[in-house]
This record gives sequence, C-alpha cells and structure tokens, in this order.
Amino acid sequence: DAGPLLQELLSAPDDASFAMALTVSRELDASSVTHVLISSLPTLPPPRQTQVIRMLGDRGDPAARDALVQFAGSSDVAMRAAALLALGRTGDVSTISILLAAASDSEAEIVAAARQAMVTLPGDDIDVAVGAAFAAAEGSLRRFLIDVIGQRRIKSAAAELAPLANDPDEPTRLAALRALGQVIDAPQLPVLTARLLP
Repeated sequence: DAGPLLQELLSAPDDASFAMALTVSRELDASSVTHVLISSLPTLPPPRQTQVIRMLGDRGDPAARDALVQFAGSSDVAMRAAALLALGRTGDVSTISILLAAASDSEAEIVAAARQAMVTLPGDDIDVAVGAAFAAAEGSLRRFLIDVIGQRRIKSAAAELAPLANDPDEPTRLAALRALGQVIDAPQLPVLTARLLP
C-alpha cells in the first residue's frame, strides 16, 4: 500500500518530496491514491493545493468529483480554475450548472477554464445539456455556449446556429460563423459561404 508513503511525501516541507508525490500519483492507478490526494488537500498551502487539484484532474477519477466541486467555489483564482479544468476530466452532466455559473465570472481565466472543461466533458448527454442551455441563453453566455458547441462539434445544433450568422450583434455573429464552420458538413459549406459574402 503506497498510501502512507504518498501521504508523507505530500506533507513533506521540501519541494522535492512533494514533486515526487505528484510523480507517484501520476504512475499509480489505484483508487486509494485519489483518496490520499483528497485527504491531503485541507492541510496543504494554496499553491500545493492547486497542484494536487491539477493532479486529480490528470488522473480523471470520478471519485474526486465532489472534492473538486468544493474547490470550484474557491476565492483563489488559480485554484478555482484548476478545479474547473479538473471537473472537465472527472465530471458528468451534473457538472454543467457549475461550469455555466463560472462562464459569467469577471475573471477571464475562470471563463476560459469553464469553457475548456465544458468542451472536454465526454458524453452525448453533455451535448444535449449544452444544447438546452444554449436555447435559453442570452448575451455573453450565449456566445460562450456557441464557442462550446463549435469546439464540441455538436452537429445537431447547426440549425439553431444558422440564423445567428446574420445576427446584428457582431461578436455573436462572428462566434456563430466560427461554430458553423466546425459543425456543418461539406455539402452545407455553400450555405455558410453565402452568408459570408456581401
């Protein structure tokens, strides 16, 4: 059982031991490693907490989800961004509401992390949830979701995106055109091209 040694390395005062703990965590698949990492978080200083959170994301173990949700509400921007990104690897459809809330944050780093996490989350149910959120969204949140739809290549959203290629709001229009270029098939390209022509 590597748990006791890992716990010792995580709590060691020197950076070399802590770095070794992260290396060991990356190499071991055992679920017990996830639990050791989570249990160490309350005792670590913020910079180390952020590194452990990133490691939890790299491991992709869903067992870390609840802990990451808590840190996604941190007042520390770097820590919160790390937790959001990690949720992209460990979350599920229930994570969407957290990412949508972060999408309206005043910190660009938080918005970028929320976008990347939403793009990374796997599953057709995520595509459905993103589409439903997009249908009800306005303003900057709608543009955020347009970007997500494009990067996830959600082809089923093409019909809803198409009218926005002529939206009077320039940022929305440009976002929709980018997304359409990512989600439509080759036979539909003439339609997109026609919208770009004066």
